[in-house]
Amino acid sequence: RKAAEQELSAANAALSAALSAKDQELARLRGIGVEDLEERELKELQATLQEGQRRVNDALLRPEAEQRVVQEHNSFVCPIGHALMREPVMAADGHTYERTEILKWIQRKGASATSPKTNQILEDTRLTPNHALKASIDEAIEKAMRELRASTQNGDCEGEGAAASGRKRRRSDGTNASDRC
Repeated sequence: RKAAEQELSAANAALSAALSAKDQELARLRGIGVEDLEERELKELQATLQEGQRRVNDALLRPEAEQRVVQEHNSFVCPIGHALMREPVMAADGHTYERTEILKWIQRKGASATSPKTNQILEDTRLTPNHALKASIDEAIEKAMRELRASTQNGDCEGEGAAASGRKRRRSDGTNASDRC
């Protein structure tokens, strides 16, 4: 949740920066009607706004996508913090944990740190990044994001996608997709 909020904040900052740049450009063009802008300038403005909107939409969908991934893939959840792993690492016990969680665990336990899973003493407290698991988690999130994007674009009424999180989806005819359900 915190990472999703940070991602949304970053997307908003990027959109604000892009809009600020375009505001400066528009200030330069004040007094010139939109019809006087070159087609290239209009297309650049449109592309910037569309990219910003896409990033904001993705940031809004990400928490729901992550929730789906957690429900479908228990192995992506840290056994200590019980949350989706963002930086999975393997400990000497052969199990994978979220880096921050296992580091806190080891720090609390000190020299006699034990495995959170087996309760056996950890002979070594070095942690190894679990790149394969990280890639699988990222792939599952992206798949869930694609499914959510498709469900919001198709205007489904199954309680999935944006409607399930309380957001209204706009159809191309200007009505809310949830108004039909």
